[in-house]
Amino acid sequence: MTRMTNPPVRLGVRLVGAAAIALGMVVAACSPLLVGGRNIDGSKWIATSIAGRTPVQGFEPTLMFDGGRISGSAGCNGYVGQEAVQIDGNRIALGEILSTAAGCLQADGSATPGMQIEPAFLSTLGAVDHIAFRDGDLVLSGGEDELVFAPMR
Repeated sequence: MTRMTNPPVRLGVRLVGAAAIALGMVVAACSPLLVGGRNIDGSKWIATSIAGRTPVQGFEPTLMFDGGRISGSAGCNGYVGQEAVQIDGNRIALGEILSTAAGCLQADGSATPGMQIEPAFLSTLGAVDHIAFRDGDLVLSGGEDELVFAPMR
């Protein structure tokens, strides 16, 4: 019976190729989220404008970049990005965003003020494909609308 093995060179190429792929995956997972040379991973933001509307004070949506993913409050409900954020220059891909679906009611049974702007926030966030800084604020835009965020302190 003849035993067949891969030539050592070929096996070495396979191992090097697998190592390069694994290293590439690690580097991609650890790559900073750079916007204009500034790393935004670990940053927290509060919305100041949602599709041209000002959110109700105390119910402002938030945006956090943590570990390459997004999460925050949409004004009432929480949301989280299911995929790692990808930034290339001023282009951004957030991937699928999941949101809780609580009614967020006040004691009298009416919707909280946060519910008034939440649909516009989530809709605009879902359409985002550009990211930039404007006068120290973070601006996410897509289609005809934009979200403007001030840094949280």
